[in-house]
Amino acid sequence: EIQECDWSSDVCSSDLDDRLHLTWIRGGEAAGDLMYSSFDRGGWTPAVQVAPGALVSSPDIAATRAFPHVIGIAYEEVGPAGPRATVTLSEDGGVTWSDPFPTSPSGAPSAQPAIAAAGEMFYLAWQDFRETSSHVYFTTRGPRLVGTERRLSQVGGAGAPSLDARERRVVAAWESRPGLAGPDIHATVSDNEGFDWDLPTPLTQSAPQSAQPTVLALSDAAYVAWQDGSQGAFEVFLARVAPDGSWEAPAQFTESGRASIRPRLAASFPSGATLRE
Repeated sequence: EIQECDWSSDVCSSDLDDRLHLTWIRGGEAAGDLMYSSFDRGGWTPAVQVAPGALVSSPDIAATRAFPHVIGIAYEEVGPAGPRATVTLSEDGGVTWSDPFPTSPSGAPSAQPAIAAAGEMFYLAWQDFRETSSHVYFTTRGPRLVGTERRLSQVGGAGAPSLDARERRVVAAWESRPGLAGPDIHATVSDNEGFDWDLPTPLTQSAPQSAQPTVLALSDAAYVAWQDGSQGAFEVFLARVAPDGSWEAPAQFTESGRASIRPRLAASFPSGATLRE
């Protein structure tokens, strides 16, 4: 059944127990099913339907690194009251899933959720419509923990958040569209598990379009990449946090002559190693 899924909507995550976690939408986002499977040395587990009967899109997945491992899937569910950013958790390796719950209890429409995990904690960000203009909100969550939510964005028209976490560091980036300009990419870092955040930094300045940010958190570094139309055709740009905690000037990473879009970041280092420059 894994070979029959719609790979255009698949998202992967992994934990430290040699297990790969995969979620995807089978049948397309108009009327598809949210599915889950995992892979270890024995192969892929049978696919499980996670949210029966729901109209879902934009899935994201993360797994805690502390034992016992918990898997979290965030997705956008469409209902009579509009879109709602939703989360479900599994504490038994993906066999069964909790009743879905909204990322926010506000009751306002919400969309485009992102989820990350470190230690025993899940971190959630989403596009929220409780105000006149959309903003990006953040909270922490666990099987028996509900954290306080807070607004990360300061410029309206915000959405498409990306999250990553490592140890106590959490990195977030998103698009913000002030009026008819942009969108621009904004980013911020927390070094205490999301309790306090740096002031959001605009990494672009009203380029024709800067979109689709992706973030990478390391114990001593943070990176954001995105697609940028300031040079004409889309190219991928990259920015990092300097040793003093400020964001360095973005650097153009691709020069392809054709559009380069939807970058994604990941890191692979020997066990216990960190990036040093």
